Amino acid sequence: MNGRGVDHPPIVGLVWGGIGVMFVTVVALVVMRSPVFPALERAARVAALEEGATDRDDDGGAKSHAASSAGATGGSKADAFPFGGDKSAPIVLPGQATRDLQNQISQKLRKNDLKGALDALEQLVDADKDAIKDSNVRATIVELSQRVTLLTHGEPERMFGLLAKKMGTTGIDILYQLVTTKGGSRAAKLAEQLLLEDEILERGSDAMQVAWKLRRAKGCPEKKALFDDAAKYGDSRTLGQLFLLNRSCSRRRRDPSCCLEKDKELDATIDALKARGIQ
Repeated sequence: MNGRGVDHPPIVGLVWGGIGVMFVTVVALVVMRSPVFPALERAARVAALEEGATDRDDDGGAKSHAASSAGATGGSKADAFPFGGDKSAPIVLPGQATRDLQNQISQKLRKNDLKGALDALEQLVDADKDAIKDSNVRATIVELSQRVTLLTHGEPERMFGLLAKKMGTTGIDILYQLVTTKGGSRAAKLAEQLLLEDEILERGSDAMQVAWKLRRAKGCPEKKALFDDAAKYGDSRTLGQLFLLNRSCSRRRRDPSCCLEKDKELDATIDALKARGIQ
């Protein structure tokens, strides 16, 4: 007590400082190991499960969360990974393969790779026959049908075999379209030859068949015999032909195909089609 107060030895300050640093360090480690946002951590784990993320089991081996979940519910590996069962393989979404094939057909056609386009079309028909009902795909098939006739190594036969036997009613519709809109082309001639075969014609829809028969009918009595079917099953293709039959014969008196002007049965058939919403 010499009047200058109590002086703490420097060592004491260092000890207290060290204790403070250790305390702060321990607290920081605890905070870092603890989830700051538990809800976010749970969400991340759920996302990892859904993506089939792998973790390590107690023995250090890789274990898939998705596979273990499937096992817990009695599911198989195929259930957990429905697109082939291999979680390491890229997942192909439903419809993606179909779109890829559609794009291949168009791209190869633009590059004049007709054989490649035909190969892709065969794959598309095998994978998803309904895909050819799309109007854009149909238009591409019509174009391919015409251009493929320029090839000489069996491609025309493959192309028209697909249309006649593997594409359902849509294929038969395309044959009819080739005949009626691409007249004079080799494709139209090949399509007509096929439609003259009853076995192939019968694969077409009722609407297509009545339109084809009406087109092929000779003379007015034969055409009138088809009016009942035309009224029941006909579509715009049939209606167009009926309008032609109803044209004025004032300047076509000697034309045997012009014999139904102002015919009541013809008018009734046209009205029946219109009543069904056919235009």
